[in-house]
Amino acid sequence: MLTLATINAVAPAVKAATPVPQMDVLMVAGFLTSVLTLLLWMHLGKSRACTLAFAMSLSALAIFAFLQGAWPLGMVIVVWSVASIGRWRQGKDIFPAANDKPRDRITFPNGPWAEVSRVSRIFEWN
Repeated sequence: MLTLATINAVAPAVKAATPVPQMDVLMVAGFLTSVLTLLLWMHLGKSRACTLAFAMSLSALAIFAFLQGAWPLGMVIVVWSVASIGRWRQGKDIFPAANDKPRDRITFPNGPWAEVSRVSRIFEWN
């Protein structure tokens, strides 16, 4: 039968058996690489140099994932890195130009709802 004294006697042994992970070079490098990848991802549409730097940081992050033991994540990051390198080689812009708005090219039919908003149609405010 488990008593409070038995649980208190076992609990300190369990806490002492699980060591706290120490900070090592691999952990710091992975953290810095992931921060760099996020910063470059935010500025991805600025220039081709940002796209190349993003692909390189993804490659470094994939190496970290493999060294850390998370190989499924490493495989996904390798594919993402290869796609980014291909985008850099082709010179494709990720985001369209500011003056090229796809909404300007859409034509809306003149039907019974041409003058009525969606919200007013839902709540029948006509």
